[in-house]
Amino acid sequence: MAFTEQHARHHFTRTFDEIWIGRNVEGFAKYYAPDAVIEGLLPNIPLTLPAYKDAVEQLLLLADFHSYEISETFTDGASRACGTMSFEITIRTTGETARLNVMMSVQIESDLVTHAYVSMDTLSFLEGVKALPPNTLFVCLSGARLS
Repeated sequence: MAFTEQHARHHFTRTFDEIWIGRNVEGFAKYYAPDAVIEGLLPNIPLTLPAYKDAVEQLLLLADFHSYEISETFTDGASRACGTMSFEITIRTTGETARLNVMMSVQIESDLVTHAYVSMDTLSFLEGVKALPPNTLFVCLSGARLS
């Protein structure tokens, strides 16, 4: 059976609904292979599934994920999929809410993720929740320092 964009969207939807919106990190066992590798959450540090689960638990303690929208999905027709999506997230300590834009690519074997790469626009998100000033990228590129 070909791995279609419908399959990819279904995979992303059920994973996000249960783990991120439903706050159930035990759901990783349903969607990820035990030896899965997840890259991109931490710079240059590939995570094992237990380490990724721990990191997500920490994120869920700090922030509420309210909703998400999947913009696009792509597949190679065999076992790889990519999606672009955005999450509406509120920082618990400040109450500030903004959207986090994400791109995720996954390799799926036997309906389980074996490898994932996550890329997030954290700079825009942190500007949106007022943790960084507007136009931080350009300020820093000009040589100015954030203080």
